[in-house]
Amino acid sequence: MIVIPTNKRIQVKLCEVEIKEGGPRAFILPETAKPPSEHLMVEVISVAAECQTVPGSKVVVPAHLLETVNVEGKEIKLISENYVLCIVGE
Repeated sequence: MIVIPTNKRIQVKLCEVEIKEGGPRAFILPETAKPPSEHLMVEVISVAAECQTVPGSKVVVPAHLLETVNVEGKEIKLISENYVLCIVGE
């Protein structure tokens, strides 16, 4: 199945972010006690024709603006290119 975003939307997938926690003075909080992240780093999978964002790049977006759409049983994550806050480089 091929999904082609339209209307200045980009298709993304969540990036695996390694969070370094711990240390001599650290304590463990349950997942339910941690506040949800306001922003997410995502990898661009495909873009609408009018977008300037390059597929394969990693970008930071507001978490609450990420749209999840089910297409033939597969979850597709989309966001408007206008909501890309920054591009993350190596």
